[in-house]
Amino acid sequence: MFRAALSTACLLALLLAMPARGEDDAVIITAPRFEEDARRLPASVTVLDAEAIAQSAARTLPELLSEQSGIHTRDLFGNNAAAASVDLRGYGITATQNTLILLDGRRLNDFDLSGVQWSAIPLSNVERIEILRGAGA
Repeated sequence: MFRAALSTACLLALLLAMPARGEDDAVIITAPRFEEDARRLPASVTVLDAEAIAQSAARTLPELLSEQSGIHTRDLFGNNAAAASVDLRGYGITATQNTLILLDGRRLNDFDLSGVQWSAIPLSNVERIEILRGAGA
């Protein structure tokens, strides 16, 4: 009787210790373009996948970004986001200097500190957005 209970307890402990199957770890592509496990990154990361983008009511990329916490967008000329400033963590007027926008690893910010031409990126062509905040970005 004692052996059966002991073997059942050991078997139950082994089953509970097994990793859950079917759960994928979230993978983030970092700025140097290396895949990283989201839990091991030193920065705060938000990932918007194709499903989240499709479910959003946003019509433009700046509208979609402004739905995220800590991100504010401003139209520079009032022309429906053809040129907008994306402000992370309250940089305000210097947001274009302090926020780096990458598309497939290529810098979109102009070096003259003007805004990104958001109208050149249709929201329907975006399949994933990664927002990295803080010093680890």
